[in-house]
Amino acid sequence: MSAAGGAPPVGLTELHAQARRLIFQLQGEVAKLEKHEEQGASAAASVPTSDASSTSRHIRSQLAELQKLCQQMDHAWRVLGVRDSSLWKRKVEQTSAEYDALSAALASFTGRLSRRQQEAQERIELLQRVAI
Repeated sequence: MSAAGGAPPVGLTELHAQARRLIFQLQGEVAKLEKHEEQGASAAASVPTSDASSTSRHIRSQLAELQKLCQQMDHAWRVLGVRDSSLWKRKVEQTSAEYDALSAALASFTGRLSRRQQEAQERIELLQRVAI
């Protein structure tokens, strides 16, 4: 299934390129979320929850796409000859590790966002009790 000269199949190369582009985009979006969160914390305000929620939903859908690409790459490298398989195995493992790191970062952000929303709701309830 390898092309002439021991090159990987075009599909695997394309999948890897798509995954790398998607990882780059995701890293930027997660960094942007975290930057806004840090700026909000220092200014005694948080990222607007609607913006953060919609952005995290968008990131989550992109992560699902990246996971599919990782699965496709994992399947594709296994059909390579012995010569190319170790290189592509490392590339696939690296891509999967980056997916895991991005998923963990999003989960951490989502947890912090949920905690802030819950704290805000509790503050509102306490202020309503005091106002009565």
